[in-house]
Amino acid sequence: MKYLSLLVVLLLLSCKTNNSISQNPCNTDYLYKLENADTLNDRKIFLFLKNYNNTECANNAEYCQWRNELLFLLLANHTNQFLSQLDRIPDKAKILDELASPVHDGIDITSVLDKVKTYDKYPETKQEVIVALNTAKLKVRNTRFY
Repeated sequence: MKYLSLLVVLLLLSCKTNNSISQNPCNTDYLYKLENADTLNDRKIFLFLKNYNNTECANNAEYCQWRNELLFLLLANHTNQFLSQLDRIPDKAKILDELASPVHDGIDITSVLDKVKTYDKYPETKQEVIVALNTAKLKVRNTRFY
């Protein structure tokens, strides 16, 4: 019995988890893999959004900037999946704040907004994202120098 217990413990310790973000939430390798993935399933997008409220990375400027840019990239390129998974997130405030405050002025907010407007499910979440993106448009327009 002792050996069986030891075997079970060793087996559990040797198992790898696919959720690398839970092991190291500020891991830029995770962002890189997500950004360069050929396909993204709902689980990967959900985990990215779910961990957005994690405050451990707040002092890591590189990570926060990349994460913000990736947020817009996922919304632009995987609009339906993004909105359906965002609807599952109980506290969307941080994500919506980030969508209202893009860190990169090269993000085509109008294009992203147009894609979101065509989405026909989860009207409450869709409306929250539209409001955030409209705020972002105003911020970007008001910070440009002419």
